[in-house]
Amino acid sequence: MPRKPRKSSLRSTNLKPYELAFLLDDDSYCRPNIPRDLVSLSLLRQGHPGLLFGDKHPKDLWTEHGAEALAIFIEANPGKRPVGWWLYEAPEPRDSGESEPDYLRRHGLLTAGEKTWLKKPVL
Repeated sequence: MPRKPRKSSLRSTNLKPYELAFLLDDDSYCRPNIPRDLVSLSLLRQGHPGLLFGDKHPKDLWTEHGAEALAIFIEANPGKRPVGWWLYEAPEPRDSGESEPDYLRRHGLLTAGEKTWLKKPVL
């Protein structure tokens, strides 16, 4: 079972809720009563800036915060990667039907912790 992620210093930055949701690939950071958040998140996931003037391009967000976001994401979701990683860091697209852990294993991208976690039997 994935662990609860550690407290993120990303939350202490001036990132908008939908920018945090993009970086951590977690919709729960968006404010559900503000449709702009969900639309902006959808745009970011497609590689476009959000709706507000001055919104950062998702590649710039990932370049600035991706390393920390990736560490937090992996801690909570071993064997997977957030959308920003797939957009800007993946060496190549996944083969059809290939699982994320298989892809990461094939490319030697699993962390030591992920390798251990993935070896545990599923109950």
